[in-house]
Amino acid sequence: MNATNVISILAIGVSIIALSASTRIGMNQSRFSRRASYSTLLDAMSELRSVKFHDDQEYLCSTLPLKTKPYSGIGGLPKEARRAIYNVAYFYEQIAAMVKLGLLNQSAAMYILHHRITRLWKAIEPYVVKERSISGETHLLALLEEFNSIAVSFSVDSYTGIWRVTQAPHQVQHESTAAVPKPDHLR
Repeated sequence: MNATNVISILAIGVSIIALSASTRIGMNQSRFSRRASYSTLLDAMSELRSVKFHDDQEYLCSTLPLKTKPYSGIGGLPKEARRAIYNVAYFYEQIAAMVKLGLLNQSAAMYILHHRITRLWKAIEPYVVKERSISGETHLLALLEEFNSIAVSFSVDSYTGIWRVTQAPHQVQHESTAAVPKPDHLR
């Protein structure tokens, strides 16, 4: 065996080692990125634990459309209504931005939030559209609007990610209750 063959074999060996190391690093980065996405989503979801956030969303979805017409957009709303829109709508727009930037997994965010987003957008859309025409700010809450269009077509059944609940807890029959026979008068 001459020196050229030895060097070629060594080069192939080093290449194989480099390729396997690179593959391993790539797999670890992918795993880390997925975990970071879920961690970011969990951090963002902490806002949903706030009673004030829930009250604001309920106000926007149930009370605002009945009490106030969208004639003067968001800027013309009473202070409490504007504050609620800024609190809730911009929270979801922030989630949409994180999805766009690749910081959050879109399917996971949709699985958790799609109903809330569609309900909110349906309630505030007339106010946003009017505000856009008044202010000339044509992209006002545009990420939220786009996120809503994704949410409308999202199918919970198609989601297979980590957040998927296969059976609602109230539908699970526990062993302790399954073995208890019904009394005769209830049969």
